[in-house]
Amino acid sequence: MRIKPILYNGPMVRAILSGTKTRTMRPMDLDIASAYEGDGWYETRDGVQVPILSLAPYAVGDILYCRETWAAMAIFDHLAPRDIPAGSPIWYCDTNPDDPTNCGDDKGRWRPSIHMPREAARIWQEVTAVKAIRVQETTYEDILAEGWDPRTSPPMTDGTAGEDARAWMQTTWDAIYGKRFPWDKNVWAWAYTTKRIER
Repeated sequence: MRIKPILYNGPMVRAILSGTKTRTMRPMDLDIASAYEGDGWYETRDGVQVPILSLAPYAVGDILYCRETWAAMAIFDHLAPRDIPAGSPIWYCDTNPDDPTNCGDDKGRWRPSIHMPREAARIWQEVTAVKAIRVQETTYEDILAEGWDPRTSPPMTDGTAGEDARAWMQTTWDAIYGKRFPWDKNVWAWAYTTKRIER
């Protein structure tokens, strides 16, 4: 078991907190993806065959702590994250960061998720399954587990819930990874199933 960070944007944080998100896809490294044929094995540069899942950044049993947009007290704005005193109040940007009712007067500047220290993380997950798939192989059930909610998600097409779900998944993927790993290219990705756990 390893303890590792994982980044989520605001909408994905909200989906985790609501209990609708139990799965996440991440693009596969281009060097690995370009040599992977989808048979479960990857050939290294020295010709050794290894299971593709052994190359995934996260493995079954790993513990993940969510890095999200955050803020500490304003008096610490001049400090690096590692220098903020342990136990200091933390604000989490899972609602509109420009909404003044979201925070009190003590809140400092918003900080990028990549700089969130482990001690500040409020969402912890355990990886329960890993697979390698092409993004367009994502099923309707997968998309539900990614956080799409047919009761609250706005319609994106004039079609069925399944078409709306797929349009949402493509739009969500491209908003995060589209510059290097566009959905239309049907890239290889790691698909992780997770469950919330106590810190």
